[in-house]
Amino acid sequence: MNSDIATTYQPVRRLIRYIDAPLQRWLWLVVWLEAAATVACVGFLYWRLNDLIEASLYRVHLGSAASIVPALIHDGFILLLLFLAGNIVALLAATMVWARHVHGIVSEFTSLVEKTHRLDFCADSSEPTRHEVLSLAIQWRAMERERLNAIRQAVAILDAGQSGASTNAETLKRLRRLLP
Repeated sequence: MNSDIATTYQPVRRLIRYIDAPLQRWLWLVVWLEAAATVACVGFLYWRLNDLIEASLYRVHLGSAASIVPALIHDGFILLLLFLAGNIVALLAATMVWARHVHGIVSEFTSLVEKTHRLDFCADSSEPTRHEVLSLAIQWRAMERERLNAIRQAVAILDAGQSGASTNAETLKRLRRLLP
């Protein structure tokens, strides 16, 4: 019996579900850019600190030699400003990408809602959607389109008046099920 369990058992794998996969790819790009900027800053600090130490190496015992602390503070401040400016530019770029992406999804969703508000249940575009919300809205509209077509057919049968009383009763029952 244990062998049956061992052969049918499959390890549970965790399914990672991203909120929005295209934006998740952009996030990886931002992480790599941040890491590259950090490495560049550390490399610059190493190069500059190496130069400062090399320049003052032989002046250690001289009392009148200028201190390297102001130069370190100056270089550190410039590097901090450059790093901050780079991060602000990256943040603005990420904000623009995010806003454009969200605006595109919201505008498509708004057009679907406006079509529904006008009771326009014509077929929607068959191109792939950019977000799960849009897919769900298009699926709902397709189900409603089918429901409305079934209601039209039932009303047409009743309107024709050519069927018998039992058929009319069945059509009315079907119509009640179709109506919200």
